[in-house]
Amino acid sequence: MATFSKDCLNGKRILITGGLGAIGRVVVGRLLGVSATVAVNDVVEDDKAAALIRNAGWAGDRCLYFKADVTNPVESRTLVERAVAAMGRMDVALCHAGMAQSCPILDYSAGDWDRIIDLNLKGAFLVAQAAARKMVEAGTAGKIIFTSSWVQDVPWPDITPYNVSKSGMKMLMRGMARELAPRGIRVNSV
Repeated sequence: MATFSKDCLNGKRILITGGLGAIGRVVVGRLLGVSATVAVNDVVEDDKAAALIRNAGWAGDRCLYFKADVTNPVESRTLVERAVAAMGRMDVALCHAGMAQSCPILDYSAGDWDRIIDLNLKGAFLVAQAAARKMVEAGTAGKIIFTSSWVQDVPWPDITPYNVSKSGMKMLMRGMARELAPRGIRVNSV
């Protein structure tokens, strides 16, 4: 594992969606550990989020929580606006919120399909678009990063909607990268 200086992200302001999930909490902890200011988004109620943040020992002056449903266009836009207002700007948007559900393709309901595609792909698009608009408006040479998966290229059984969402995310990332590069915004996925 690479070692980073404790202040290598000092002054950087980062939004992460899905930041209170299992992997999201690890990412937030690492970002805070290298001095970033982090706007954490999830759908957890404020009191539960405050307890999670307190129990994790995250710096209250550099860790802000914003409850929002990223599948909702208005909430996504408002999330980005609130995060920018609280932090002063946004250098990085980490579109991390996602879910998987194991089920044979013959048994998936249309509702389950919609929930997975809405969160994993539509939510990522809405937040990335809102963040990019704010970065362009502010003249910020920012970064948008999507959390993807190897199943974007090699499908795994019983999670086909998840496979599809991550494959779509790969093309979303590539399309946004081409369009936003001239504006100084780099778009990638991990």
